[in-house]
Amino acid sequence: MAAIYSLYIINKSGGLIFYKGRMDTNDSLKVACLWHSMHAISQQLSHVNGCSGIELLQADTFDLHYFQSLPGTKFFVVCEPGTPHLESLLRYIYELYEQGEVVVLSDNFVQALDL
Repeated sequence: MAAIYSLYIINKSGGLIFYKGRMDTNDSLKVACLWHSMHAISQQLSHVNGCSGIELLQADTFDLHYFQSLPGTKFFVVCEPGTPHLESLLRYIYELYEQGEVVVLSDNFVQALDL
């Protein structure tokens, strides 16, 4: 069974809405900000009209799968290399988020910042 190391939800401005993983809050904010910037730059540098930017980043020790909703909310997971079906997982997480099912997760992140 493949492992998912972390899940991030980022608003259209690049602010971290939700994070679940093993890093501390400060490092997770840095990763979210870095990914938001890299994705925006990749859209601008592409020679392909209508390019939506990086959707999959593969490294030796992890894969990063990315999905952006029409309103601009970004969802990405960092997982074990070769983990299947993450595109459908990210779309499912977005559907839950859109229906308000993930609001509690956002509140948990805000409470964690207050500690």
